[in-house]
Amino acid sequence: MVVPTTSSLETVTDTPHPIASSTNDVTVAPTLNTTEKEVYMLAQLEDNGKCNLPCWWGIIPGFANWLDVSMEYAQRGFESSQLPNGNTFGIGGFDLTSISTYTEIVFTVKQNTVQNISISATGALKPLEFQKAWEYYSPDKILTKYGQPSRIWLDVSTYGNSNKAGYEYWLYYDNLGFLIIYGGSSQMKTNLNICPSFVYGENIQEIHLYLKGSNDLSSLETLVGNDFIQTRSRQLKTFEEAAGKPISKYFDNFLANQKNICFDTPRNIWP
Repeated sequence: MVVPTTSSLETVTDTPHPIASSTNDVTVAPTLNTTEKEVYMLAQLEDNGKCNLPCWWGIIPGFANWLDVSMEYAQRGFESSQLPNGNTFGIGGFDLTSISTYTEIVFTVKQNTVQNISISATGALKPLEFQKAWEYYSPDKILTKYGQPSRIWLDVSTYGNSNKAGYEYWLYYDNLGFLIIYGGSSQMKTNLNICPSFVYGENIQEIHLYLKGSNDLSSLETLVGNDFIQTRSRQLKTFEEAAGKPISKYFDNFLANQKNICFDTPRNIWP
């Protein structure tokens, strides 16, 4: 089990509550209707199911039994299906249709144990409601709760005639076993001001989470996909390259004032 390190602002005291093993008696809630499922999902999103990343809603990668997980969700009305490569499974039904938020969850399974989990959520149609539902996973909250990231990557696209530049803000926690990517936009200027925060309005509309167990020695890039990383290698830049300062200084400034999550990057270094 991976236990998060302590940040200078907050002591992490949550402990994971894994879905029970099949050797135990399990009391499973009856199948939920659409409204009840949304209530359930919003409650889980509020505190990540009372466990710390890379645990996801009580499911600990490297520990959780896949049959238990799939059965638990099936009896709540969430159905799993095997994906083409054989050892990955998707569970459907996690969309929050009342706020036009759409979510995909994929589990990689080996020897009936969940090895890693990938979650993608988008809320472009109602970004403020999306951000409210996913507030626990906002950059501000993640930096405060889990401390200084081991790495930060950035990708910015200035293509087209729009007055906005799209960006991806990658927060790596290699020591804990998770990566979280945010997709947003910034006003097109000579120096792009990137503000990856929910408090600055509608600029973040996507969140992607990649979680792995403590026994998985592969890199977090493997979860995203090495081929994907290689095709993006000319675009992705380290935070130091993009912002011209070390992560440690950026993080210290954030601790001093959470409005300092914003930073500038020159437009001319991006395609």
